[in-house]
Amino acid sequence: KYRKNPTQEALTRGDDVTFAEFVEFITDDLNATTNEHWRPISQLCLPCKINYNLISKYETLVEDATEVLERIGIGHI
Repeated sequence: KYRKNPTQEALTRGDDVTFAEFVEFITDDLNATTNEHWRPISQLCLPCKINYNLISKYETLVEDATEVLERIGIGHI
């Protein structure tokens, strides 16, 4: 579906996917609705329905965890 005439090895291993094929795969409507990893974050975290106190990201995990611990009164840990 995403590659014309793929070899059997390519179908079995799946480790030679091009960026264009990857983009086509994740923008396919079927994959977007069945695999939560490719859904918009707004469909997963409900930003309008939950009053978040902190929004974190992996790149600042240590700093964010420190902030959480301080907010709940156990920053000394």
